[in-house]
Amino acid sequence: GNAGGGLPGGIGWYRKAFVLPKESKNKQVAIHFDGVYKYSEVWINGHFLGKRANGYISFQYDITPYLKHDKEQNIIAVRVDNSAQPDSRWYTGSGIYRNVKLITTNAVAVANWGTFITTPEVSKTSAKVNLKTQIKNQNNKAEEVRVEFSIIDNNGKLVAKRNDIQHLKANTETLLEQELQVSNPKLWSTHSPNLYQAVTKIYQNKKLVDEVITPLGIRTFRFL
Repeated sequence: GNAGGGLPGGIGWYRKAFVLPKESKNKQVAIHFDGVYKYSEVWINGHFLGKRANGYISFQYDITPYLKHDKEQNIIAVRVDNSAQPDSRWYTGSGIYRNVKLITTNAVAVANWGTFITTPEVSKTSAKVNLKTQIKNQNNKAEEVRVEFSIIDNNGKLVAKRNDIQHLKANTETLLEQELQVSNPKLWSTHSPNLYQAVTKIYQNKKLVDEVITPLGIRTFRFL
């Protein structure tokens, strides 16, 4: 109606058929939506995964138990309902309006949205970088891993590094917290948008099983 600028609303359906590569067998697979407006419901091969009412937030579902392998076809179905109008102060769009990704990981990996970084102390000569990392172990047995944290500057130079040996319980998530020191940091600002990369690597039996790169700008501010 007019409240939506006369643009499409109502109920829409999406279906996507795909065949998994053989490398995905025995891996963990999730479907990730960056944005669906709104009241989305998602199925994989006829199995209902869930409903998300909020249209402005990203979300994902684990689809590992329901997948077909060996060149069999998988079908994802999404129902979207934006029929309740007027709905917002502006036209939001209807349906899937951002990227959709299929994410494949090993059983031991950094969890979804699993990195959180702060810079609690910053000066011209030094910056303290606090890294919180959520690591999942979806194996049915405990695992020992080595987690490597490093910070790389915008020239590709390693400026800080730390290793941590962790014993992960079976089918759990573990929160790791580490602190690294960066000397003579290049501060981020709108005039000089210097970015670092915080790199998290997980090694299991000396083999790299996951790597996550998180952009990092070092700065501090206060309100008077």
